[in-house]
Amino acid sequence: MVAVGAGDRDREIQIIPQVATKSKAGAAVSSPGLPINEWACKVVAKQSTKYINAEQTLFSEVSFEIAYREDINTTAHVTCEGVVYDVVHIAEIGYREGLRLYCRSQGQGGKR
Repeated sequence: MVAVGAGDRDREIQIIPQVATKSKAGAAVSSPGLPINEWACKVVAKQSTKYINAEQTLFSEVSFEIAYREDINTTAHVTCEGVVYDVVHIAEIGYREGLRLYCRSQGQGGKR
């Protein structure tokens, strides 16, 4: 994989990491951390429509290419243009040249 140049990252995304904490009862829970703003290159891989409870729901799979970071994992969520995506896989590009985040929308256009 070849990393795209900084000038090819044409849209701003917001990465929301999930932080592991404990509840008052001592159970492990996750809560949203501080949002991270990044410039990214977006590539749409696949879009599909499914019917759930007689309603049409749009799902899409996209990848975002961003600068290399060590603080992102697959529990994070990505928001781009009002759509929320779950990060399903992260691939390093080159030796710390960048990251490719493979994401899937959360349905209903991904809006929460």
